[in-house]
Amino acid sequence: MQAGKMKRPTEKIVEKYIWRFMLILAYIYTPVNGILSLDQIEILQKNKIEYEGRHIIINPSGPLNLLRGYIIHKEGLIYNKRLFTPEISAKYQIVQASDVNAAFPVYSFNRGIENDAVASDGFSSDIKGGYLRTYHKILINMFPFHNESVPIESNEKDSFSRWTKSKKTKKHMHRLLAALLLMSEGIRIPIQIVGEEGDAHVVLKQKSGKQVVFCIPLPIKSEVQEPSDSRDFQKKTREIIKGFIEISSLRAKDAISEYDEPNTLEQFRTGLFLNSIKFLIQAYLFEFIDTVEEALLVNQTVYDMILNQINETKPTEKRIISHYKRVLDRCFTTIDEYFYENNALTYINIIKEIPKAMIIKQALPFSNQQQIPNIKNIARNSINATLPQDTLQVVYSGNRNCILTILSVVCCLFYNPSVHMYEFKNKKCKTDHIEAFFNKNMKPFQSIGVTVYSEWCEHIENSIDRSKFFLYKRHAVGVGLFNMLYTLACCLNMGGRSKEKITNFANALNKSHEPMIWFYGDINEFVKSFFQKITCNKNLSVSCKKLVRRKVVNKFDVFGEIVLEYKYDDRQETISINLTTEDTYFNITDSRIISHDSREERLQSLMNTSQERDNFTSCLVSYCIYNIIKSIDQRKKDGLHDICHMPNTSDLDYEEISKILIMRKITDIEYKKDLVIWTIVQTSKSDGNISAETPGMRFISNIVASYYAHDVSSLKSILSCITLIKNHISVTPEINIREETYKKMKEQANPTIMKISILYAIERKAPELLIYYITNYLKANEKTPDVWPDVVLVISNKEVFDVLFKLNNVLYSTDMLNTIDSMDYKSAELRMYLSIAWFVYACETKKEFPTLIETLYSSISIKNVETKKYACCIISQDNFKSVHAFLDIQKKSLSKDNQEEREKGKKKIKDIIPIMHTHLYDMAF
Repeated sequence: MQAGKMKRPTEKIVEKYIWRFMLILAYIYTPVNGILSLDQIEILQKNKIEYEGRHIIINPSGPLNLLRGYIIHKEGLIYNKRLFTPEISAKYQIVQASDVNAAFPVYSFNRGIENDAVASDGFSSDIKGGYLRTYHKILINMFPFHNESVPIESNEKDSFSRWTKSKKTKKHMHRLLAALLLMSEGIRIPIQIVGEEGDAHVVLKQKSGKQVVFCIPLPIKSEVQEPSDSRDFQKKTREIIKGFIEISSLRAKDAISEYDEPNTLEQFRTGLFLNSIKFLIQAYLFEFIDTVEEALLVNQTVYDMILNQINETKPTEKRIISHYKRVLDRCFTTIDEYFYENNALTYINIIKEIPKAMIIKQALPFSNQQQIPNIKNIARNSINATLPQDTLQVVYSGNRNCILTILSVVCCLFYNPSVHMYEFKNKKCKTDHIEAFFNKNMKPFQSIGVTVYSEWCEHIENSIDRSKFFLYKRHAVGVGLFNMLYTLACCLNMGGRSKEKITNFANALNKSHEPMIWFYGDINEFVKSFFQKITCNKNLSVSCKKLVRRKVVNKFDVFGEIVLEYKYDDRQETISINLTTEDTYFNITDSRIISHDSREERLQSLMNTSQERDNFTSCLVSYCIYNIIKSIDQRKKDGLHDICHMPNTSDLDYEEISKILIMRKITDIEYKKDLVIWTIVQTSKSDGNISAETPGMRFISNIVASYYAHDVSSLKSILSCITLIKNHISVTPEINIREETYKKMKEQANPTIMKISILYAIERKAPELLIYYITNYLKANEKTPDVWPDVVLVISNKEVFDVLFKLNNVLYSTDMLNTIDSMDYKSAELRMYLSIAWFVYACETKKEFPTLIETLYSSISIKNVETKKYACCIISQDNFKSVHAFLDIQKKSLSKDNQEEREKGKKKIKDIIPIMHTHLYDMAF
C-alpha cells in the first residue's frame, strides 16, 4: 500500500472479519484450560540465553520446543496412548440395573480410572520387557486422566500432581522437571530417594556430590486428618522417580532403540515412539507448564544442569562428555541473524499458516453436522459439563428438536458470508434480546451446549403467543410448518402481517375438507417470501416438497420438506428441514465447492516445507497437517472412516495397535464402534471366539471403558458390537449383563454392525469367519425380505467368492450352502443365485482349475425363478466370454444317445443364459 493512502472503510471491515473468521476455524489452535498458546510458545522460541558472549536459543528441532507437546495434546497422542493402549488394563464395571424385559434398559457404569494397571501379561522377561513395564507404570501415574482437559491432575492422596503442588515441592519443580527431561535423554542425573517410608526425601545433588540442589520430603501433609497418621507417603511419586532412574541407567540402550524419537514420517507412522520416555516427559512438560516464566525457568535450568554435568565429568571420560554435548546441541543452538530469521520460527510459522490455508468461503455458519444445534450434539457437548442435574436433564427430556431447528434456521438467515459473522440488517426482524443472545452465545462454526440451549428456550417462551401455536410442553414447540413459521415470526418480531397470514393459512387448513392443490402452491410462495425477507445472503432459493396435511394434538398442520439452497462465491450448500409428525430435523444435505478446491494444495505446500528437515518436531508438524488433509479427503468421499486405511493383518499385536493409536484421536462414538468391530474381526479365531489375554481383546475392553462418558443408547450400541464375539461373556468379565439381555441385543442388533463385520472378514480373507458372520446375519434377518442383496449381491459378491475359493476347491462354499439350506426364507433362491455367481467367477478367474468349474456348474439347480433379475448383481470381467466358451463346450459334449440327459443339459444352458447380456451370446438349439 502506498504511503499516505487510506484504506476504504469496507476494506478495513472485511480484513477485520476475515481475521476473526480465521480465529474460529475448526482447526485453529487456541489455549484451553491454561495450556500455553502458540503466541506464548513463539515467545519462548525467541528468548535468548546469554553465555560467554554467545546468544543461545532452544533448538526448534529439540525436546524443549513446547510446540511438540502442543501438537501431542491437540492431536490426542498422549490421550490415545494412556486410555486405549493394550499394555494398560482399564478398570471398569458395567452392571445391568433393570429387568431383562424393560423397555428402556438401565445400566450402572463404574469407571475406576484410578485403578488402571499395567497388564499382567504381554511383557517379555528381557531388558525390553522390563523397560515397557516400567514405562507404562510411569505413564499411568503421570497421566491419571481423571479429566480429559487436565490429564495430569488427580485428587488422589498419593497422586504425582498433588505432590508437585505441595508447598515444599513447588519451588523446586523447575529443577525436578529439568532433571527428568535430562534423564530421558540418557544423562545420569544424581537424583535419588533416601530414607524410610515415613521420612523419605527426594534428593538431587551436583554431579560432584558435594552440593545438594534440593531435598524435598516425599510424604506430604494429608488434607484429611486421620488418627493414625496425617501424612501421605506418595507411592506413585516414588514409582515415577524410581522409574526414571531405572530407565536412565539402562546399559543396553540398543534394546529399546526402536522406541526412540522418529526422524522421518515413515518411522513416525509405526507409532513405536509412543513407548518413548522422551515422548512422555515432553508431553508432561507441556501439560504442567502454565506460564512463559515457568518455561523460561525450566529452559535455563536444563542449560545449567548440562553444563554442570560436562564441567564436572573427568576429561578422560570422553565418550560421556561427547554424549552430554550432543544432548546440549539437541536442546539448544547458537544463533546468528540468518539462522534466526530462516529456521528458528519455521515450525511455529507453519502451524500459524494452517488456518489461512484452510480458509474457504462458507455460505453457511456450519462446516459440519456436529456444529448444528440439535439434541444429539448438545448432549455430546455437555457430557463433562459441571452443571446441575436438573439443567442437564433438559437435554435428555423428550426428543423434540423443533426449537433447535428454529435456532439453526435463524443462524442461517442471519449469517453474512462476506464477513463471516451474524448480522441483523433487517431492522423489522431485530430485537435487542435476540441480538444480545447471539452476541453472547453464538459464533459461526462453533457448537453449543446445554446452557445456551436453555437460554434459547427461555427466549422462545418469552417471545411466543402461547395461545396460538406453542404447544403443551415447556421447551417444546409443536411440530409442523405453521408452528415453526409462527414461532420464527414471534421470536424475530416480524410484525402482524406475517403472523396474520400464517394464522389464516392454519385456519383454512383446519377446515373439514382436504385443501386444493393451489393451496399448497400459495404456501410454497409464502414460505419463499418469508425467508427471503429475513436472510442476509440474498443468494437463497427456497422450495417446499411433498407437503401434506396431518393432524397432531387436535390441530391440522402441514408436513413435508423445506429446502434452502444458499450460494456464495464458489460455494453452494443445501439445507433440508424435514417436518414430520414426530419431530423436526435440520440437516446439511449438500455442500460443494463449485470451482477448484485449493486447500489441499496449500496444506501440502506447508507439509513439504515442514519435511525439509528430519527430526521429531518436523514429523509432528507434518502429521498435524496430514490429518487435516485426510479429513478434507474424507468429506469428499462422504466421510469414510480412517478404518479404511488400517493395516490388514490377522496378527494384531502391540505394534500394530500402535499404528492405530496415531491415526486420529479416538473420541466420537461411531469411530469407536468401527474400531471395536474391526478389532473383533482381526483377532477372532475361525469359530468366532477370541482369547481373553490378547492385545486386541484388551484394546476392545479399553474402548468399552471409555463409554462411561456417553449416554445409555451409545453404551447399548457398543455392547451390541461385543455380541459379535462368540465367547463374549467369558472374555468380558467387567460386563455383568444377563445372558438373556445379550441374546435380545443380538436379535435386535443393528444390521449395519453385522454388515461391517462381514466386509472386514472379507478384507481379512478369512473364509471360516466370513461364513460365521454371514450365518449370524442371515439368522438375525431371516424374516426380513431382501437382506442378502443388500449385503452381498450388490456390495461384494465377487469379494466373497475370492475368499471362499482361496484354496481353489468347494470346501468353504459347501459349508456356506449348507448354512443357507438350513434357512427358512428364500433358501432355494439364494442357493441358486450363489451357484450361478460362483460359476461365472470361476470361469473367469479359475481357468487353471477345470475340475472346480465343472463341480460348480454341476451344482447349479435352476428353480422356478427368473434368473434374469440377478444379471445386475453379477459383474462380469469379460462380458461373459469365458462363460460363453464353457457353455459352448458343454453344448457340444451333450450326449446324443441319451435324449433325456441331452434335454436336461440344453434346458440348463438355456436357463443360465438370461443372466448374461443376450446380445453378446445367442445359443441356438
